[in-house]
Amino acid sequence: MPIAEIQERLRAAFPPTADLMTVRTVRKGVMLADDAIKSTPLLNTVIGRDYRGLIRRAGVMFAFDEACRHGDLPFKAVFRQMHRGHWHLLEIISGAERAQICRTEEADAFPEDTAVKQDERLANQVDLFQDLPPIATLLRNIPHLYVWLTFGVDVFGNLTHVCWAAPAKEEKQWLAFTNIMRRAAEEGDATVGPISPTPDPRSKLKFKEHIEAALEKKNDDKSSA
Repeated sequence: MPIAEIQERLRAAFPPTADLMTVRTVRKGVMLADDAIKSTPLLNTVIGRDYRGLIRRAGVMFAFDEACRHGDLPFKAVFRQMHRGHWHLLEIISGAERAQICRTEEADAFPEDTAVKQDERLANQVDLFQDLPPIATLLRNIPHLYVWLTFGVDVFGNLTHVCWAAPAKEEKQWLAFTNIMRRAAEEGDATVGPISPTPDPRSKLKFKEHIEAALEKKNDDKSSA
């Protein structure tokens, strides 16, 4: 059960006014990824398509970074290297709060657990299996809220969910959770659809270059190891 005060804190940082553009940006990222897979011989193979989920997540990070830099979303986005391994992630910053993009099978499901996620979740210093301190103390104990922007895609390439969620530090429990795609649908707002049926050529080219550079760097790292 989400904690009301933390729910309010999450929604203050990632507000309803940005929900529709957030959904559109996630959808654009998925479309960029699927287009790159179809048009890149290296990826448009059985093996390449096995990495569709990872490439879609990369597409969403790419689209989110663009949207933040262009002012379409009211957040700051920064790529940083994970403190474990050589992978990079996009950190979304809004005030004191920090968010990362994750892919999940269901709206209320947790993403695949990793050592990095376990480390990051420790920022949310709340143990739901102990008596909670007074709310003022509880909120002070969390200098920045660690948040996931989760999304899912069905077999046809359609978005199934887009959620802002703050996990408890250890157990699979939510401190705060909002399915912003469901909220938009419940309000009957048709504008959650994509701005155009296909990604713009400039973004398509930039994302393909982004993926090719990442693959080339990975191969160089393997060769030098």
